[in-house]
Amino acid sequence: GRGGGGSDTADGLHPYTVMRPSRLLLCLLPVPYARGHETLAYRTLFYDNAVDHTARGGNATFSHRYLLNDDFYGTAPLTPGCPGPIFLYAGNEGPITDFWEGNGFMHYLAQEYGGLLVFPEERYYGASYPTAPPDYTYLRTAQILGDYVALLDDVRRRYAAEPCPAYAFGGSYGGTLAAYLRAAHPEAVQGALASSSELGYYDRDAWADHGVTEYTFADTIGAQYDRSPGCLAALWDATDALEDAADDVVRRTFHYCNVTALRPGRAAAFLYGLEGLPQLNYPYAVGPRPAWPVARVCALLTDASRTLLERAAA
Repeated sequence: GRGGGGSDTADGLHPYTVMRPSRLLLCLLPVPYARGHETLAYRTLFYDNAVDHTARGGNATFSHRYLLNDDFYGTAPLTPGCPGPIFLYAGNEGPITDFWEGNGFMHYLAQEYGGLLVFPEERYYGASYPTAPPDYTYLRTAQILGDYVALLDDVRRRYAAEPCPAYAFGGSYGGTLAAYLRAAHPEAVQGALASSSELGYYDRDAWADHGVTEYTFADTIGAQYDRSPGCLAALWDATDALEDAADDVVRRTFHYCNVTALRPGRAAAFLYGLEGLPQLNYPYAVGPRPAWPVARVCALLTDASRTLLERAAA
């Protein structure tokens, strides 16, 4: 196993964090700067990872899926012994393929700095199951981090990248995992970028210091819809219409298979979908999702030619 510490320098910085000024500028670049860089293709690979990284589960392994792109790796060596940096996305709750296209910044970094892209899938999602559901015994944060460290070790060996730095990236829960990776395994990950992480919410005692309440998340989401005139009011009107409608009407309008989709409330699925959309409000299309999806939803919700239920179902 790995030791708890890295080879930190006397000033407290890991040697890999000392980079040329031009490389530090990438932290300050606005997103439009990356336009013109292509979305890279990926290869789907599998690694035999440990079911239990604490060794209590014996030597059992499972097939752990990850995505990889090495098109630009080695084009800008960091040192004579390091072909280039490794950029690792800390896969979060969903199939890892869902996160590839939305990570344009990482694609830009790989092309600009000759990096290796590695996207491991979170266990118990997609195609990566240590045990068959409903057995989620090993769905633990420490086990997830162990997966990523073990996979990273294997990738480093295969690409002769043992002396190369690795940087973890993530958004939302993936951002939390990226931060945890850096904190718990500094010997494996030399930096992390946690975007929209929930870490601050875990420290409830410090909420008041940062102006956070139990309504902050909902207020932030609501503010995104309120940017389009009449959208937030239409959203709540549609919610009321859903709650007042008969089960069968809602089922037929939304094409649900049965009324179990209406629990715990008739508007639950509708609100859940809208809640997550601002987190995916990219200025470019990703798969079937259009560019600026919040604005698109607002256009549908404020379309007076339809009933409120029809707008909600659109």
